Amino acid sequence: MDSLNQALKQFISIRMEYTASSLLYHSNEYKQLIEECNQRFTDLEACLPLAGKQLLQDYDTNSMLLQGIAETLMYKQGLKDGLRLHQMLENE
Repeated sequence: MDSLNQALKQFISIRMEYTASSLLYHSNEYKQLIEECNQRFTDLEACLPLAGKQLLQDYDTNSMLLQGIAETLMYKQGLKDGLRLHQMLENE
């Protein structure tokens, strides 16, 4: 069962990476927002002393990790919901 869980985690990771790179890459709204976020981050970092820059970097890292966890949990729930829906449709 451990190897099945590991394989599922690897599948989800690969699928989410593919989705992010293919769908988000083509979204002008996403590109614009990421550019704005990156510019704001750079502007903030330039205003801070060294200790503040490290805090900002740590915050950014933790924020990205939280986002990754949330995306993974939502993707897993979407898979579960899709399987349940498929089973319901098959039983009709």
